[in-house]
Amino acid sequence: MSETVRASCDVLVIGAGAAGGAAAFHLAAAGHHVVLLEKDAGIRVKPCGGGMAASVQNWFPFSLEPAVEQVIREVDFSWCLEDPVVAELPGDAPFWIVRRERLDQLLAEQAVEAGAEHYRGIEINQVERDGNNWELIASDGERWRSRAVVIADGSGSRWPQQLGLGPKHVQMASTMSVRLEGQGNLADGTTRFEFGLVKQGFAWAFPIAGGVNIGVGSFIGKQDADPDAVLRSSCPIWASMPLQASANGDNCASGTVTIDWMVTVLWWLEMQRRSVIPFWQKA
Repeated sequence: MSETVRASCDVLVIGAGAAGGAAAFHLAAAGHHVVLLEKDAGIRVKPCGGGMAASVQNWFPFSLEPAVEQVIREVDFSWCLEDPVVAELPGDAPFWIVRRERLDQLLAEQAVEAGAEHYRGIEINQVERDGNNWELIASDGERWRSRAVVIADGSGSRWPQQLGLGPKHVQMASTMSVRLEGQGNLADGTTRFEFGLVKQGFAWAFPIAGGVNIGVGSFIGKQDADPDAVLRSSCPIWASMPLQASANGDNCASGTVTIDWMVTVLWWLEMQRRSVIPFWQKA
């Protein structure tokens, strides 16, 4: 192996999302020399509704409130836009709506304050065991060495399978979300879940500051993880509808999904069965 190593540390963390940032913070706070590596050079919007249990705060000595958009105390459920059920959450167990990019950035910043190093634009192509150490090789050829490695680069990470970690066959879900700024009239503290319209899945509507986050999730499986395949299977009418492109990608999150594409899908979900009120609004 090459003797040129960019950094040598106690722990290398692959992925600076919520899991990677949290791991880096706690390890650095415990006195370990931690290096946090993120492949994206900039901040990326992720296909996430942003729902998070407020009890997560108990695991951090700093406030997570800078990333919190809403505190949810009422959850509305429906089946095929009918049979509504309203659940009131007890005062000591609300859940939060966060913007994932803000949460990820907050955790990474706190990790750095605790002593970790954070590097962006580092894509790891190879993970190797070198005696008692681990060596990571990036796409630019740079090498990073550590005594331990934390793999936190998402559910689609290739490393667990290559390193023999976890189950051999992972059941995958596919999610697609879009933020509609300036739209929706969900009351503060209220969120909605719709079941029945999406095969083996659900749709959600979460309030965010100045708008709403809407999306769909399906548990059809890894073989249908492509968003187009999932929606074609979930929504038969979609098979005859063309894909639409959009240049506004900042508010949309998924592997290949665009704003117009997502809005078209959700329009179908709301308008079928003679519904004229979008499910992210209250009647």
